[in-house]
Amino acid sequence: MGIFDFFKKKKEEPTPERKPRMVADSFDKPAPKREHHWTDDIFKMEIKDGVLERAWDTNVENGTFVVPKQAKKVNMFALKDCKSLETLVLHDDITYIAPHAFQGCENLKQIVGLENLTGMKTIAGFDGCKSLERVDLPETIGNIGDSAFKNCVRLQSIIIPDGVWGISFRAFENCAGLQYLEIPPSMTIIQPTAFAGCHNLNLTFLPERPFETPVIDMQIGDKNFAYPGGDVIIQEGALNDVKSVSAHDPHTIEKVIHSGYRGVVTYIDDENQQTITVDLGFVERYYGGLAQDKQDIADEVKRIEELYYDKFGYPTEEELAEEEKNDELGDEE
Repeated sequence: MGIFDFFKKKKEEPTPERKPRMVADSFDKPAPKREHHWTDDIFKMEIKDGVLERAWDTNVENGTFVVPKQAKKVNMFALKDCKSLETLVLHDDITYIAPHAFQGCENLKQIVGLENLTGMKTIAGFDGCKSLERVDLPETIGNIGDSAFKNCVRLQSIIIPDGVWGISFRAFENCAGLQYLEIPPSMTIIQPTAFAGCHNLNLTFLPERPFETPVIDMQIGDKNFAYPGGDVIIQEGALNDVKSVSAHDPHTIEKVIHSGYRGVVTYIDDENQQTITVDLGFVERYYGGLAQDKQDIADEVKRIEELYYDKFGYPTEEELAEEEKNDELGDEE
């Protein structure tokens, strides 16, 4: 049989009937239900190599979560958004709480045992704990970490121990309930946005201690370092939203002004038992004005400057030249 005969025969054969496709029916039928087979392991607390990796609402009993003894550190996001958490109980052997460890635990009201964590050098991890009103820090703490108490809008009471050397970015951002806070003489650096949104806060820098250059123990992450402390560095934008700033040292007032702060500053002159209060925003808007009261305020700023030079001495020509050089370099950057 040739190829032409083959196709001729195929053409003569009847075409088999095809079954119609049930496309329409498939849309009419409901989708089959999926059965979820949950196991207890899904919400099981995870502890690995002494680190609390993760815990859940199911691990909270009657609003209380107790960190197990075998966990010496608490990992990032360990109890993130745990809505049932109201009381957190920490044991004395905890050495590290990672940033955002308890982020968004908006019903957390009490932290038990935090003041006893003598092995911990950096405090962090409580951002977004909106119901937290009081925090008792351990005396051995060295640094208040990045976003440590950010958005703790009801926080009203916290004492920064003498020995704390730094306050990091956004540490107290949007702590609208915080009205009074004292900065200890051990403070070495306050970073930008540390107090952003703290519009009701009155800050007081405590008097310096009679020492020259202390050595401060620092902790970055879970690493420890020794740092030679000294005068506080107030970085630009660190205090911008604060209601008022007071200090017992004119040198600190000068640094507050140089940080860009334009609120109310008060110099507390202990030696002469007097205070000088200046509204920097008012001075900036009206400095050099013709009104006598405006000029008086400008004169008050000069008085603070004179008190500073009387205490620390006037700069030499070499120091002024060096300062001018540094200002030019800063403008170039």
